[in-house]
Amino acid sequence: MMQVIDTMFKSPEFANTCPAMFDWCKGFIQEYADAITSVDGYSEGKHYSEYCDVGSMVAYFLVMEMCGNFDCSQFSRYAYKDCGEKLTFGPVWDFDLGSHSPFRGGKMTSVLCGGKRAQPDAWAFSAFYTSYDNFMLDWLNDPIFCLRVVQLYREGVRPWLDRLLARNGTLDQYHDRIGEAGLSHDVLFGQGATAMPETETGRGGFENDTRNFRAYMARRRAWLDSQFGYGQPLAAGVEAFMRSTRRAWCA
Repeated sequence: MMQVIDTMFKSPEFANTCPAMFDWCKGFIQEYADAITSVDGYSEGKHYSEYCDVGSMVAYFLVMEMCGNFDCSQFSRYAYKDCGEKLTFGPVWDFDLGSHSPFRGGKMTSVLCGGKRAQPDAWAFSAFYTSYDNFMLDWLNDPIFCLRVVQLYREGVRPWLDRLLARNGTLDQYHDRIGEAGLSHDVLFGQGATAMPETETGRGGFENDTRNFRAYMARRRAWLDSQFGYGQPLAAGVEAFMRSTRRAWCA
């Protein structure tokens, strides 16, 4: 049975007045969806990798998981396609709910998200795992996709996290670069002006936010290491990753 995918068409806007273009785009997305939701990744003889840049899928998944951005499992997913090119996931965006940030208020967080915050020891993709259009669940059905995720974590994401958290590393450098603006923001708007009322500590200003971000990312790195079997042979790491994501999926 065909799974209909809800898609928001952002650009170009003139496509709304061009039925032929709009229908072609709808058909392309539906064909991609049919392929990734099939048992073997094929639909009408074409594999999902013929529709989409798999490398962008892998990178997108890892960026969202690195930051624990659970919003990605249901919303906040951009993809683009140039003429003659494959669908590419990105740019990444909308991280106000990521990295254990207390910054978010109003109806979205308190009602739809239950006031939750990104947790350092849980998969983000499964936050809304019952969503019928959660592409990430279908991506994880493919062992090759899982292999590439583990490889990129080991070769790219993990070294980047080390550089981020190192003394005088990326985080320290950005802290110094934007520190004056951050402290000025505290003075102008108040240190707790943008905090969620549901959180236990709220927002504590630029310096406290920086410490909280560092603590979150350090815990996230340790947890991801355990889920990816970091330090083990590649095959064992892939097995650990697939076992962990399947457990989260079926919970």
